[in-house]
Formats: sequence, C-alpha cells, structure tokens
Amino acid sequence: MAEGMEATGIHAIVLASGAPPRITAEGCLQGSAVKSRRGRAAVTGRQPPHRAGTCVTNYCPRRVGRRDGKPGAGIPAPQTARPARIGFACDRPHRFPGLTGNCEHHLDRDAKPSREQFVGKALLVHCGICLLILVACGADPWADLVLEWTPGNGGSPGYDNPVTTLGPPTRITFDDLSVTPFYPAWGTDELVSIGAGGSISLRFTEPVLDHPENPYGIDLLLFGNTGFIDEDYPNGVMGGLLGADGGELEVSEDGETWIQVTTCETDDAWPTMGWTDLGPYDIGGSNHPSDFTRPLPITLTIDDVQGIDWEALLVHYDGSGGGVGVDLAETGLAAICCVRISNPAGSFFSPELDAIADVSPTDSADVNLDRQVDVTDLLSVIASWGADDAGRPDINRSGLVDVGDLLLVIAQWGQSP
Repeated sequence: MAEGMEATGIHAIVLASGAPPRITAEGCLQGSAVKSRRGRAAVTGRQPPHRAGTCVTNYCPRRVGRRDGKPGAGIPAPQTARPARIGFACDRPHRFPGLTGNCEHHLDRDAKPSREQFVGKALLVHCGICLLILVACGADPWADLVLEWTPGNGGSPGYDNPVTTLGPPTRITFDDLSVTPFYPAWGTDELVSIGAGGSISLRFTEPVLDHPENPYGIDLLLFGNTGFIDEDYPNGVMGGLLGADGGELEVSEDGETWIQVTTCETDDAWPTMGWTDLGPYDIGGSNHPSDFTRPLPITLTIDDVQGIDWEALLVHYDGSGGGVGVDLAETGLAAICCVRISNPAGSFFSPELDAIADVSPTDSADVNLDRQVDVTDLLSVIASWGADDAGRPDINRSGLVDVGDLLLVIAQWGQSP
C-alpha cells in the first residue's frame, strides 16, 4: 500500500510473540512484527509453508504416514508451525506509511477502545481463524478411518499395515522414483495386500455422493498397484496390463448394511499416474501433479492404448491420476460413507490397495480439495494466472488459467462440493 494511503474497516495486526501489545499515548500500537521466512515483515499473518503430512498450525495436526507426504528417504520430518497471535483489531481509519515505518492510528482520543473491548475483539478474531483452520484441516476426498482389517491367507509379506490406505495415493514410491503406469507404487508403507478370505473396510468423514456432475458418471476411484508392461523399455510403450489381481467391492451408507458393486474389480485398470509432465521412469516429482479425483473416460479400454507410446498415453490420461472408476448408480444409494474390499476364500491372487478417492464434480472450483470453495482456491487460481498445464487451477480445463476459472470460483464461493 502506498505511503499515506487511507484504509477503513477492521485491520488485524498480527504479533509474533505472546506478549500483549502496548497502546502509546498517541494511540499507536506497538509490538513485534511477524517475520516471513525471507526476513521481511508479513502483512497478512500467513504462516510459513506447511511441511508434507501436517497442517500449518498446531490446532489440527494431520495424520502423518503417507506420501504427499509420507515419511521416507529425502523427506524431512513433519514440523508444526507456531500460530500467529492476533493482537489488535481496530475499526477506525488507519494510515499505512509503509512496511518499515510506524503505524499512525487517527483515532478519536475519547473513543479509544477499553481493555475489555480490546481483549474481546482479539479473541473473536483469533477464534474465528482457529475455526477456519480446523474446518480446512478436517476435509479431504480420501478415506479417513480403517473400520476393519482381516489380512487373509497368502497376501504379500510385509504389506499388512491397513493405515497405508488412508490419505491420497502415492506419487513417489519407495525408491524415490515417480509413480507411473510403468512403475507403480510398491513400498510396504504404501500398499496393503489382501490375501484369500481377507478384507479391508474404510470410512470417509464426508459422504461420497452419486453426484450428477461427476465426470463420466464415476463417483469413486480405487488405486492399487497394477501397471503396464513396457515392450520398449525404457521408452514406455504399452505392452499389456500387469498385476490386475481382482478383488470384490461393497459400499455402505451407514457402515452396517453393505451392497456389492458387480461392475468392477478393485485392483484393475487404470494404473496410477503421479505426474503429468514426467517420463515413465523419472526420479522425484515435479510442479505438475496429476488429479487423483479425476477419472479416465469410462469408454476408454485397454485395447485403445495397446502399443501406444508414452506421449500418447499422457494424452489419454489427460491430467487424471488413474484408478478404477466406480459408478454408485448401480447400488441405488444417493451417498455412501464406507467401502469394503474383499478377496474370496481360495483366491489365487491377492489384490493390493493404495488409496480410495471421492471424485470431484466437473468444473469444481475446490482447487485444493478441502471440500470448501474459499480464499485458498482463489489464491491458487491467481498464483497460476496465465499458466498452461496448471492442473486443478485450470478449473474449466480450457488449457489456460484465466478469467473463466476466476468466475467459477466466484460463482461457487462458499459451496462444499
């Protein structure tokens, strides 16, 4: 803001320390400023960027134990940032002389807020921010709870931790290679193997809807560790499907009554694609993650991709992260909370499961997948303005982040997709 510019409304001044602010005789607030990671004064009270697998404040620590980020080689231990303190709120006109100058509050001396007003306003603002943080930290499109786990007989040794199925699918696997259809996830802390007679039941905190605007009518995605055979290694030419181990799927609206979905097997096409701009065997990740809530077209078949090269395969995936697509219409349920995957007794194969995901509706402006269209999504669109191949910020999938995406955020503001 330029020197001497007037501003009205409520302006929160964020203090880094826990000490109470001091109001001088001239009506000015004195206190330590919040410093950003680059050492500049922060004017919004924004915390340092969060580490993988944990929220940005200590009010709602996320479950740690999956990549995106899963602890492992080269991934720093999760840290919890200290929340900023809201020290003062004023609804009088302010003058902002600049980041390095002293604030000048043009206040009526007789209207100076009392200590009770000061504390009350500070608590209201602080509690409001805490509530927003809790809401944001608690919502996502992934499974949240393991209801039941029976390993069964003959499953792959070491792949027996059901908690690995919670959270998003794996993007970078055990040996730091990116997950692609030619190199699926394979770490013991990334998958669970369901032996003959075994099963796993998972629950979503938020309901999964049979949504009329979901792409291709698909409402749920299952991610395992199927992969494509590379008939021209290491160039990534599709030579067939490997590791499709079957598995039966049931869903429930209450966790008690289960309905079987007969139109799909749980460990099948399509293999997981972690990134949209990497090769079939690249190390690490990139700035262009795939969308794990976007399915491939329901009309696409294995025969359609047989023999094609890597670039052509990327075109077919079209930004999707893959997964087995499930249409809930078959069940007659409007919404579900729970998913059960089982392997019949006597089965020769053992299906694997990495994660399950709720599909995002077409043109959903929930860019960060927190089940709320808000300022975070707006900032994501602004940060990607003018970019192509931008992923979820390109809400209308026009190939460019522009005013069309901004209008969708505005139109869906406050909604919970």
